[in-house]
Amino acid sequence: MPLLKSAPKLMAITLMRKLHDEHPDVYPDGVLRTLQRHVRQ
Repeated sequence: MPLLKSAPKLMAITLMRKLHDEHPDVYPDGVLRTLQRHVRQ
């Protein structure tokens, strides 16, 4: 994810809000935990 590479200290919830705003049908609220795991890695 280019955004995460350019700002590695971003929190998953911040990324989730951005993704949800841009693509609400692709990134529902239920994928936050999965995103958190991926960001941590």
